[in-house]
Amino acid sequence: MKDVSELFADLAAALEDLHSLSIEGQEAGLTSDMVEGLLAGIKAGLTGLRRIILEIAGART
Repeated sequence: MKDVSELFADLAAALEDLHSLSIEGQEAGLTSDMVEGLLAGIKAGLTGLRRIILEIAGART
């Protein structure tokens, strides 16, 4: 099991990935397929964030 500092590093990386997707979504002229792909990435990223947050919560109890 990872220690809390490693989990926070994972959390930061996941947030950076989501930030990149949200920036990419601001580009003009996105096709519906591109938007769909970005949304899928964001949904997956949020699911990953939830998992990491739960791991952090469990590691400190």
